[in-house]
Amino acid sequence: MREGVQSEAQQTQAGGTLMSITLTQSPLKETKTRGNVTVTVYSSTSIKEAKWLKGAKSAKEVFASGTAIAGSSFEITENGMYSVGVRDNDGRREVETIEIKNIDRTPPSPVTALTLGYSSASKTLTANWHNPTDSDFAGLVLSWKKEGGNATEVPLSKETESHAIENIDADGSKYIVSVKAKDDAGNESAATETSMTPVVLAAAEITNVSPSRTHLDSEETDRNITVTVTGNNFDALTSLLVQVMDGSSSPVSASIDKAHNKASAAVIAPRRFFPPAA
Repeated sequence: MREGVQSEAQQTQAGGTLMSITLTQSPLKETKTRGNVTVTVYSSTSIKEAKWLKGAKSAKEVFASGTAIAGSSFEITENGMYSVGVRDNDGRREVETIEIKNIDRTPPSPVTALTLGYSSASKTLTANWHNPTDSDFAGLVLSWKKEGGNATEVPLSKETESHAIENIDADGSKYIVSVKAKDDAGNESAATETSMTPVVLAAAEITNVSPSRTHLDSEETDRNITVTVTGNNFDALTSLLVQVMDGSSSPVSASIDKAHNKASAAVIAPRRFFPPAA
């Protein structure tokens, strides 16, 4: 199937002979490409000489300073308007234009906020990131390797913002992970890279639970209590719940400060009512 016809230029000489030029392009105008575009020239009469020149030019300008076309096609390396002039065996000349708009050599923006996490229980190294917002963003390529080893590339869809790498032992080796974004034309962004040495974390241990208040009168309206939890190896925690022991309140998620082995949560003490004395 031929595509990319812009229009037909026609010229009538004495005797009524019709001359028309048709220009087509490959890849098609709807297909983005990071390569060149080939323009092919067709004429309803013979082609003795053909030239092309960038811009919307007259036949006189094209033949005066244009580039000769060998065969019936030529390559375009950048977007723009191009004029093609044709002279046939009878000396007739005509010019036609074609606009090229599908060359794209601009890479997409890179992914951001690439982080790695490791689970010793499942031996899984997990990468997380944020994708670019470019309109032509089309997919990703994740690459990972053990330091000193060969890289493994994983193509990913544009909806993906995490990837789990399985069967990773915490043997003291460093793992390097990079992610590139790709666009519709196949351009790749700069690689966003990070690394991690997986380790087996010791189990978290709670050594002290300290409430900001230890006694409340049943008449007090302010029932808020801040609970501070301290211990060891809090970097192994994924969550911590704090609950009033009488069971009348729901658990509250604590804010964990892993660097200082500390967590805190705000709870509300229940109000108790006692029957009057007989």
